[in-house]
Order: sequence, then C-alpha cells, then structure tokens
Amino acid sequence: MLIFIALSTYIISSWWNWYYGDGFGLRAFIDYYGIYCLLLALLLNRIPMKFVHLLIIALIGPIVFLNLFQTWQYTQKGIQPNSMNREKYCYIFLESDSAHMQGLGGNLEIADFTVDLNRPELVLHNDFETKPDSWNNISIQYSSRAFSQGHVGYLDSIHPFSPGLEIKTSQLGFLPSRFFIEGELMVWDSMMGASNQALVVLSMDSISRYENYWQGFRLNDTPLNDMKSWRKCRFSLTLPEIENPGGVLKIYIWNTGKKPFLLDDFILHFYRIKDP
Repeated sequence: MLIFIALSTYIISSWWNWYYGDGFGLRAFIDYYGIYCLLLALLLNRIPMKFVHLLIIALIGPIVFLNLFQTWQYTQKGIQPNSMNREKYCYIFLESDSAHMQGLGGNLEIADFTVDLNRPELVLHNDFETKPDSWNNISIQYSSRAFSQGHVGYLDSIHPFSPGLEIKTSQLGFLPSRFFIEGELMVWDSMMGASNQALVVLSMDSISRYENYWQGFRLNDTPLNDMKSWRKCRFSLTLPEIENPGGVLKIYIWNTGKKPFLLDDFILHFYRIKDP
C-alpha cells in the first residue's frame, strides 16, 4: 500500500501543473480512490478487531475531521485555491477567526508549460533613481535607508500609491496575446505590520472589446510584525488575453492600510504564453 501511494503520488505530481489547477486538494487522486480503499481494507482485515477500532478512532476520525474542517476553510476563502505554501498553511491551520481567515495574501501561480522562463519578452526594472520608460515615479524620495543607492518609493496615508508600471500594450509586441508575469520588490516596514494591508494591483481599461481588467491581492503572504529590515516580496500570475493595442497596463502597490513603509528595486518579467 505504501509503495503504491508513493509511486502514484510521484507520477501524478510530475505534471507541469503539479496541483492540477485551482481547487481544494488534488483531484487527480480521485481516479485511485478505489485502489486505495481496497488496499486499506486488506490492511485493516489483517489487524485484530480491537486494534481496528482503536486505529479508526485514533487515526481515521481526526483525519476525516481535519479534511472537513479544511474544506470549510476553503469554502470561506481561508485556504487559497492556489499559491498555498508551508508558511500560509501553518498560519491558517485549525484557525476559524476572521483575522486568520482573511489574512492570507500573495499570488504565486505556476507558469504554463509553453512558457520559456529563460527567455522573457520584457524585463522592466525601476530602482527609483531615474525615470525609466513606461514607469511613473510618484511618491519617490531620498532615504538613507534605501536598499540600493539613495531613493525609495514612500507610501503612507498621504501617498497611498507606489511608483508603478504604466506600459502601452503596443510595446508588448503582437496582439492578441497572453502573458505570464513574475514580479519582485524590496519592502521595508517603518512600523510593526505597516505593509500588511498593502495590495499588488494590476489593471487595464478595455483589455478586450467587452471587458476591463482589475486584480488585487495582498503583498504579504501572511501578516508580518517584523520592522526596519528589508525583505523581498515575489508574485507571479497569468494575465487574461490582451486584445486592445491602444490600452495601458498598470502594475503598482496600493497602501490601503495607510501606515508608512518603503519600496525599492521593483522588477517585472513578462513572458509570452505560446499556443500549445
């Protein structure tokens, strides 16, 4: 039984999208439920009855409870359909209060199998020292605390929006196209939990003929209380198909919590998703 579980798990998780898309649990295991049940029944049949009862009570019961509880967490959006990791799982484990259930952020999607991560279409970098093409440089100031050189993006209650990308879609090459984006930036909280309510925002008016596009997710994977030290935040996601060659794609940080924190070295990688 253990050999079969290990072998089937290895084969299933070898697919490029190892978690098989958004959802709770890994649906590819469903095809093996019948075999798992038979092997489990054979195992239990070889154990004396009193030990079977103890095993069911001590092991199977709590596992079933955990599965049902985490299914409820998922339906309440406490567990994310993707982007979960060990840190997030430990943070939400057996928690049901609103602070924990609404506390997860981040977005780390896996690139489509047609994406060549060694060959980005565009690499756009803003170190906040000069004004690169396709970036706005609002909320920039000199700081001795800068991660590199001397200038940072400064966010507080008066400056809620960070320096961000404002790129014309005509600069992305031929359209219509879909893109996978990887982003990273350095963050420095000037007070405890300053960036916990900050959002990464991606938006574009008229991304297609019939719809606009807006997506926002929390910058931090989990609420943080460390302060006055630089840390790297990462995100990745797939944009919907861009059809409008006259549109402007915006990517920036929105400080909804209004507490002061700093940004530096904002980098974005664009990868074209090819037709399979």
